[in-house]
Amino acid sequence: VLSTARPGVRPARRAPGAVAMDVVHNVVLRGICALYFENHVAPVLRSVQDCQDKLKGELQDMRETMVKKATLDDLPVLDHGRDRMRTTNTAPSGAGDAGVGMRVKLQNLEAALRKKADAADVPTTAYLQKALSGLEHKTAAKETAIAARVSELEAAVAGKGDVGGVGGP
Repeated sequence: VLSTARPGVRPARRAPGAVAMDVVHNVVLRGICALYFENHVAPVLRSVQDCQDKLKGELQDMRETMVKKATLDDLPVLDHGRDRMRTTNTAPSGAGDAGVGMRVKLQNLEAALRKKADAADVPTTAYLQKALSGLEHKTAAKETAIAARVSELEAAVAGKGDVGGVGGP
């Protein structure tokens, strides 16, 4: 046990009531800390947890969407030359028109897939946090500038108020 007393000096005996007061002080201090935590820290933690849960849900939704998204590699590749030969050799007349319609549908599908967003185009959480940090920095800078301007205006108004009081009754 570390002692705070000077060497060679006996520590003073504590009165029995002082020990009881220390216990009471500890209980009161713990109560104050618990109230502060419940009223100030816990709401912030709940808010952070809610935001984190929301972001996790959005991330899961994005992952599911990306899994469901078809890529160009998933599309069947048609060899147009072989298709043409197959339709002209084995199909009855008029069946070649159905092959052309299928090719048009596949080309439209391919064009629609190219327009879809790629995973690389979706902003990451780190990017969003960096953007939010930059926005907060800009907001703080503008608030500082506005506060300085308000102080200047207050000083100007106070100066005009002093001038008006000189010529009064």
